[in-house]
Amino acid sequence: MIKMSKKIFLVFTVLCVTLIIPFISSSAFGYVSTMGAEVEAKFIVYPDGTVEISAKYNHTSPHPNVGPHIQLGADITKTDDANDISVNATVTLPAEEASKFPFNATGIFMKNKYLNGTLNSCLNASIILPNNLPEQRINFSGFPFNSTDFTITANYVNKSFNGVITVHLVSGLSLGDINLNFNGNLTRLVLNDSLTVFYNQSLPIPSFPKLSEDYLKTVFIPMINETLQSELPSISDGLLKCTTFNVHITSIDQNSAEVSYLIIIQGDFLKFLANNLAKSTPPTPISSILTIPSLPNSTVYSILNSTVYLTRKAKLTLSYSRATRKIDVQAYTEISEEEYFNLTAKSYLDAYRSSILKYPPEVQQSMMPLLQFMESLLNRTYCSVSSYTETIFYGEGQIDYKGIYTVKGDLNAEINYIKNEYVNMRN
Repeated sequence: MIKMSKKIFLVFTVLCVTLIIPFISSSAFGYVSTMGAEVEAKFIVYPDGTVEISAKYNHTSPHPNVGPHIQLGADITKTDDANDISVNATVTLPAEEASKFPFNATGIFMKNKYLNGTLNSCLNASIILPNNLPEQRINFSGFPFNSTDFTITANYVNKSFNGVITVHLVSGLSLGDINLNFNGNLTRLVLNDSLTVFYNQSLPIPSFPKLSEDYLKTVFIPMINETLQSELPSISDGLLKCTTFNVHITSIDQNSAEVSYLIIIQGDFLKFLANNLAKSTPPTPISSILTIPSLPNSTVYSILNSTVYLTRKAKLTLSYSRATRKIDVQAYTEISEEEYFNLTAKSYLDAYRSSILKYPPEVQQSMMPLLQFMESLLNRTYCSVSSYTETIFYGEGQIDYKGIYTVKGDLNAEINYIKNEYVNMRN
């Protein structure tokens, strides 16, 4: 079974070539321009029948204020025992769209490297929050965005995680700096640390009272305990419960105290997450033959479970600065890609097939060709990707993509197979 991610670039290249095949006869070079799209391809045929392909695709939307401008270049070059494939793509958003949040305030760089069955991914991203978002009624100039700096660091290895959330508040508020240590695994979360509370001060939140020792002991802490003990099981459909809630108040002086706490939550976190993700992903129509279906809970759970068990290690750092209203994210993952896509690809297609049966017959008929096309790609393969590197950059309304792949096996047979299956799907 070939991995879906490794076939994407093959499918993309073949589709570009397929667009121009009807227009090319015996010439070594062909060109066609239709409906705002320009496709160009060059073929080199070797004595052994091997064909090298260089293809370019340039598309400008007929509605420039709605659709993006797309440029694609792909080259397939034969080496001694493999084929090297290079893919370059640029997607430029319409100027009006690119000038709006979040597209005008976001920068993203991602690099993937695959070798010997392992995929290493690095992500660096940042976003600068605007003053406000009137439509969502969010004011980024107010509390907590104007009073808080925070950093979240987390590490994951062998199904266990740990980290710390550090929150620095400006002086004059009822809470001091917060350093929240957490650790756990798939069934247990432990929160353990302390924070300083300043009495007779408040937070700029409507109806938030000034804190006192009596208020902490009789109202605030019991309220949190009651929420964890009664509401957590309710909102999690009984999957999560708080098994430990220990809070201790130590007086510093008459105006402040240190509050130490130990909170332990246990349950099936994967199933809880899967249930909520499944609820938040309704079917999404893409075209007349493509609808992304909502995934059932069992499929989402299976995919999450595969992700967790096959991710060898992961690191995350997320920080926010009130001075610049900037969020920075750095992430790294190492995953066993070979096993991961074997386990998840079939789950996706099984869920897609099941979802088709929920639609009227005429809708099923429009969705079935895509399913059959994807299944055909999974059921037969003539080559495989032995290594690749990918880089993705976004900034100022433009996405730049570059991928370099090394493919071993009969690439010509693979291309012909994908091309024929695609033509069959379109007919």
